Amino acid sequence: MKIFLKTCFTGVMAIVVSGCVTNSADVGTTRLDDVSEATKTLYQSYRMTLKKNSNVSGAFAYDEVLKASAWATRSGVDGRSASSAAALKSCKKYGGSNCKILDQNGRIVWKGVSASLYNQLTKPTSVSTDSTIYKFENNLFDLSDKQKRGYTSYIKHSVSQNFSVFFVSEDRKSTSSGFSDGTYSTAVLTSALNSCKIKSNSSRCYLFAENGKPINSSAAMAIANVSGKPAKTSSDGNDTISTKLKKLKEFLDEGVITQNDYNKKKEELLSKL
Repeated sequence: MKIFLKTCFTGVMAIVVSGCVTNSADVGTTRLDDVSEATKTLYQSYRMTLKKNSNVSGAFAYDEVLKASAWATRSGVDGRSASSAAALKSCKKYGGSNCKILDQNGRIVWKGVSASLYNQLTKPTSVSTDSTIYKFENNLFDLSDKQKRGYTSYIKHSVSQNFSVFFVSEDRKSTSSGFSDGTYSTAVLTSALNSCKIKSNSSRCYLFAENGKPINSSAAMAIANVSGKPAKTSSDGNDTISTKLKKLKEFLDEGVITQNDYNKKKEELLSKL
C-alpha cells in the first residue's frame, strides 16, 4: 500500500494564497516582485489549459535567477505530485538550476509573490477561446525576421524532444513553441496555440512545424532560406543559393514539398546566378 504525504500551507501577502503541494521544500519562498514577459505569457497559457481540462492537475515551476519556467499537467490519483515533479524537471531542463513551484492547480503557492505581480499573473486574458488548429497553407504570408529567428530557435530545441510544435501569428509579430518528452499531445498543441494568441493580442495563429519539420510545402517554402546562420554578403551570393538548393532537395527527399514545388523554386534560384 502506498501512502502519499502532502504538506499544506497558507501564506499571507496583502492577499491570502493557499494551496497544497507534495513537498513544501519545492515551493518558492523568496520575495518575487516581477517575472519575465515570456514567463507571464507561459503562465497565462498554463491557466487557460487548466480551465479547459478540469480532470487534470497542473503545476508551474520558475527559476527567479535564470528566468527559466515550465509547466506540466498530469491525471490520476497522483496527478498533483506527478505534475509538480514534471514541471520542476522541465524547468531545469530548459536552463533553470534552482526551480521552485510557483503555482499548483491554478493557485499561486509561491509564498513571496507580491500583490502587484499576483494581480498581473491572474488577470483574465481576452484571448479568443477558439481552439481550432489552423495550418499554414497556400503561402498565407511571408514570415518576418523575428518569426524566422523564432523558427531557428525552435529547430535547435526540438532535436532533444519526442514531440514539438511551432506556431506563427498572422500579424507576423509572434511565434510560440511547444515541447514534450512524450508522444503526440493535444495539450502541447493547445498550450502553444494559446501562447501565440496571447503574444499577438488574439491575432490568428497557424501551426507551422511539427517535430522539427515544416508541416507542408507552403511552410517549407516559407523557410527555405532560413539556415540559422548570419546573413551572407552579396559576394557570397552563389554560396547562399547553393545552400538554399540543398535545403530544398532535403525537403523534396523527405516528402515535405512536391516535385513541382521543388522545380519551381529551383528555377527561381538558378535565375539569380
